[in-house]
Amino acid sequence: MRWRFAPGGTATHAGREIGLPPNLVPLRMDVHGKPRCMHPLASDLDFSVAHAEECALIILGEAAGIGVDVEEIDEHEPSDEHLEIAFTEDEHLAWSCLPAELRRRAFAEAWTIKEASLKAMGVGLDGSPHEIQVHFDAAGNAWPIFPGPGWAFERIRFCPRHVASFVAMLTPACFAGDRRL
Repeated sequence: MRWRFAPGGTATHAGREIGLPPNLVPLRMDVHGKPRCMHPLASDLDFSVAHAEECALIILGEAAGIGVDVEEIDEHEPSDEHLEIAFTEDEHLAWSCLPAELRRRAFAEAWTIKEASLKAMGVGLDGSPHEIQVHFDAAGNAWPIFPGPGWAFERIRFCPRHVASFVAMLTPACFAGDRRL
């Protein structure tokens, strides 16, 4: 199944947030390919879209930046080329020390954290996956190491064949009231 950007679905969700019908929600892709709502009522609204195979996620909310990514867990370990693209030397070493049965999921989780973070930063894969560091716990879970305070991370587990991550760069207003995302 091929996926393409479907502005109708995104406009429906954005419209619900700002109280407009989908046909009145102006969406544009920015220079990095991230969808943006150009309506004045959506000035504080950010959203991110991700897809893998038959799964798709749309995350939206009020934050300085929001990113989401979903990946299918590959049945084979990643190639040396993919490992070099995704990991710094320290990350690669930590990943390679994991038990073999945990590495495929750990790689997919690490990638979703990195891509979701780059989306939240507004650069997507125009940025380098090395800009966001991860570490692995003993269970093989990947965890982000953010470059400073004001970040939120949530692992999304919804089926055994896929992994997904949500990342937000929070604004000071996020700390003033309800901190739930």
